[in-house]
Amino acid sequence: MRNYAMSEIEKRLSRRAMLGTIGGLIGGLAVGTAIGWVAKPEAAVRTVTQTVGEPGRTVTTTVTQAAATVERTITQYVTAPPREKVKINVIAFAQGFAWPELFGSDGTTETDVLKRFENAENVDVTIEWGDEWAVREKVAADVMAQVGKYDIILVGSDGAVQAYGYAGYLEPLDEYFNKYPQDYFDPNDVYPSFLDANRIEGTLYALPYYSFGPGVIYRRDLFEKYGADLPKENWTTDDLEIAMEKILEGLRKDGITDVYPLTMRAGPGEEPTLDLAGFIYAYAGYPAWFEGGAIWPGEIKNKKAKPIFDSSDFEAGFRAFTDWAKRFCPPGASTHTWVD
Repeated sequence: MRNYAMSEIEKRLSRRAMLGTIGGLIGGLAVGTAIGWVAKPEAAVRTVTQTVGEPGRTVTTTVTQAAATVERTITQYVTAPPREKVKINVIAFAQGFAWPELFGSDGTTETDVLKRFENAENVDVTIEWGDEWAVREKVAADVMAQVGKYDIILVGSDGAVQAYGYAGYLEPLDEYFNKYPQDYFDPNDVYPSFLDANRIEGTLYALPYYSFGPGVIYRRDLFEKYGADLPKENWTTDDLEIAMEKILEGLRKDGITDVYPLTMRAGPGEEPTLDLAGFIYAYAGYPAWFEGGAIWPGEIKNKKAKPIFDSSDFEAGFRAFTDWAKRFCPPGASTHTWVD
């Protein structure tokens, strides 16, 4: 009995102790939680520094803690470092004549127009001048070796644009006008035929800076003085030859030996192309350079057209060109360029 009674008392004591202990734990937990809530430290904020190239850019940093989310907005005004100007190298002939609005009448003075363009586009434009023949040789060497020394080149649409463009040495331009609208060039300001002269099979490879066509300029006073018929509609090369013979005869009778009836570009290379092409067309009735009158590289390749420089069609115009240069032009015409 005693042992049993003692067990009941112990059990009651144990239950009381357990309840007290649990109550203390619960009270301690509740008090501890309250104290912890009151004394909870502020969630840490992580600051991220971001450099941006645009002033006034807003940077938002969000840090998530276990119990809360701290969101802080930082506005930074950052000045981006100046960009290095892009170099643009140009090569051209006709110094003082080409682009005087950019390089002045002497070809070496940066105008206000050029300076505004450089500042607006963050570029530095430099130009290299040279004799036309030397420039053509430098351009040919540069594009064929694919060195890329020059970014912009001055060439003629009488052969150079076609040869370099078809070979893939020039950058097609149509896509640039479609993707990058600008205020510097409007195709509507240019005669369509001038643009077409710089196209190859529909693709634009160059922009016309100045355009012209071959023609005859004559001195009316000399024609009238020496009895030569004035040019009129449907004038032919035969009519022009007769007029030059009369003028030459009259000049020599008057003892004038330093004036000549005719001048033409007859320098070797590309120089005589325009003048000679006119003679070939006039005497043959078509551009008698390749079989079938093919003139475009693609057309020549597709038709497998061969040169016909040994044909009678080509010979007639070529012979007239060289004959007139000898008979009516001043000495040294075989070296004359467009400058002369």
